[in-house]
Amino acid sequence: MPISKQAMLAGAATVAGIFSFAAPAEAAVILCYVGGNAQPQCANTNVNVLVDQQTGDPVTAGDNDATTNVNYTFTSTTEALLKQVASGQADVASGDADGALQQISFNILNGAASLITFNLIPLGPQATIDDATSVTVSIAGQDPVVISGLAPNGQNFYGIVATAGEQLTGLSFGNFSPAGSGIQALNQVRLNLVPAPAVPEPGTWALMLLGFGAVGTAIRRSRRRNANTLLQMA
Repeated sequence: MPISKQAMLAGAATVAGIFSFAAPAEAAVILCYVGGNAQPQCANTNVNVLVDQQTGDPVTAGDNDATTNVNYTFTSTTEALLKQVASGQADVASGDADGALQQISFNILNGAASLITFNLIPLGPQATIDDATSVTVSIAGQDPVVISGLAPNGQNFYGIVATAGEQLTGLSFGNFSPAGSGIQALNQVRLNLVPAPAVPEPGTWALMLLGFGAVGTAIRRSRRRNANTLLQMA
């Protein structure tokens, strides 16, 4: 069946729209703050990550929304064991003898978030190593974020937020400063989960295929015209 010009144009427009959506002009993943006066403040989250007193590496976790069906893990490259403390604060700490975390990653296995907030618990006076005063947060596909001025007592609430539609699938905390320092626990991880991308309807797929066909046809015709022009000039 012949393809109408209108269908070809619609398909080409669909393809162009997909490519333009896939590449935001000004992507940015930045640090935000939970409470206090520092700006920007983190927005609200929609799920809390929950732990259940596992010891191991990795350790798994869920959340407080039974409808999400999203799973999480915590892993470490420096600790032989991680230890979860389900005390209402959802701590993940080192299970090693020194009780100090020097690297920890939080991973969203089958979902993504636009915001992840967390609390970095300091070691306190009983520690055998120094409390960290800064940490580097690594984010897949993005520039790392450095958090400075960690308090040696109390709480250190922060967040990482995607400001241009990026999807966060985890955070990795490491390169603590000063060298050899660490924290006691990663605590109260909360997220703003984002919906999974919608699967295109069959009609949309058809328009996409028509669009690719239209683009290919236009390229072939352009090449033929150029070839004919060169022959005539010769």
